[in-house]
Amino acid sequence: MEDMDNPYAVKPIAQQRPPAPPVWTALDDHLLYTARVVHDLLQGRLSERPPVPSAARLEPGELSVAVGPASRFTWRALGDGTYRHSNVVAFGQPAFVIGSLVGSALGNAARRNRAAADAQPRWVADGPGQLTVTNRRAYFGQAQGFSD
Repeated sequence: MEDMDNPYAVKPIAQQRPPAPPVWTALDDHLLYTARVVHDLLQGRLSERPPVPSAARLEPGELSVAVGPASRFTWRALGDGTYRHSNVVAFGQPAFVIGSLVGSALGNAARRNRAAADAQPRWVADGPGQLTVTNRRAYFGQAQGFSD
């Protein structure tokens, strides 16, 4: 009996090609540059590096070693837990009155739940900016201002 006639026969494994070599990416460039900066720092030769152009206001003797886009996040609550409670007074048919009161109660519950969720601290994005790393500090500049 041939293997083709046997549905339970083990089929040979197809020849597989070796995986393609990894592709060098921009992230790899950044990691290599970072390793070189750390090496120069450990060897005491950081001052020999050429400065990286930056929009940050640098102090005399300060050397910018890296500049790039970044986002700043702060740990804070979006609200204080307060909300506007709505009171509804309805007149008319009983179905209309009950519907109005139920709708008001649902709206109040939704505002109360949203206010409670907004009172919980979380990481909140403060917006994009440019991060400059120097031999002394990290400087984050945004349209609203800067922090270091």
